[in-house]
Amino acid sequence: MTLFKTVEPAVEPVTLSEVKAHLRIDGTSEDDLLGGLVRAARQDVERSTGLALIDQSWRLVLDRWPASGTVPLRIHPVREVL
Repeated sequence: MTLFKTVEPAVEPVTLSEVKAHLRIDGTSEDDLLGGLVRAARQDVERSTGLALIDQSWRLVLDRWPASGTVPLRIHPVREVL
């Protein structure tokens, strides 16, 4: 069983302006770094909890259908199965 992310989240759970306000940063020289840190933090939380914080699309590939007849999904919540 292999999961492939097909569509990355369109936004992050925390906006750049929220991060800058929290850190009391006025300039724009650190914007790329802060954006990368927010993205890395979200990915780490999602990886460790199995919880998708933002809408995203995944593709599940199975070598064969499980004998039990059920497929456990490691990422949740699930909105739609196609």
